[in-house]
Amino acid sequence: MNDVGFLSLILKASPVAQFVLLILFVLLYLTVWKILRKRLGLRHYEEDSDLFEDDFWHDGDLDTIENRARAGDYGKQGLSKVFIAGQEEFKKACETSGENVELILEGVRRAMLTSIQHENVYLGRHMQFLATVAGVSPYIGLLGTVWGIINAFHSLTQTSQATIALVAPGIAEALVATAMGLLAAIPALIAYNYFAQRLEQMEARFENFSNQYLNILQRTL
Repeated sequence: MNDVGFLSLILKASPVAQFVLLILFVLLYLTVWKILRKRLGLRHYEEDSDLFEDDFWHDGDLDTIENRARAGDYGKQGLSKVFIAGQEEFKKACETSGENVELILEGVRRAMLTSIQHENVYLGRHMQFLATVAGVSPYIGLLGTVWGIINAFHSLTQTSQATIALVAPGIAEALVATAMGLLAAIPALIAYNYFAQRLEQMEARFENFSNQYLNILQRTL
């Protein structure tokens, strides 16, 4: 009885099919690695932002919070960086704009918006890769599928009697490529949608904090 195990199919596959499977395996490995790395990084990012918000609303002393943020007590990224950008612009604007409240607040708003954009770029790392793998992997698997079917039909031209044993290896090779393509694409797609939702929530937190901070400044002017 012929061995039709998964490993055997790969070892007996054509060089083109093996190359396709190798690409898909590498994509799957990189996808899992990037998902784990991004999940861990996002968790730390949110924890640092949560700690900053708790201290910000309970302490109330902006100078103390700013000193702690600059010391890195709330991480290197997150809401604390948006706050620092606002504080820096606020102090500069107070020195140069006099008592023009609207001009001061507008400058602070623009500074915080720029910082938020930088944070969004930072949070968006690896997202393009996940989207690319989710979109491309099925097509790469389809290439291996088509190649396996071509080999299966080509083997029929070499004999006068078609049998299942003759065409089964080529069909199995094709199905392995299809399965591998889906195996790489599905986790990437799920992770992309999951992280996209988390990033939208974080962006909303940036905007809410920015508006609340501007309200605080407006009351102090």
